[in-house]
Amino acid sequence: MSKSNGKLIKSERRDVYHDFCDIWLFNQSFETTETALQENEVIDIQWVTKSELESMYHSNYLVPTLSYFKLIF
Repeated sequence: MSKSNGKLIKSERRDVYHDFCDIWLFNQSFETTETALQENEVIDIQWVTKSELESMYHSNYLVPTLSYFKLIF
């Protein structure tokens, strides 16, 4: 991914996690098979619609820290 294809959506200091969190949105086409997943952090990857993502969030399939997706749509 190229930084020029991205937009910084949110940046915050999270004291509870002792870190900083930057959320970027990229407008770029790619195949999910072309991605390299971080073995200890990611189980799977898939494309979803906005309604599917909302359903996943409300069904607790996403961690609460991913609630920022509401800022994007």
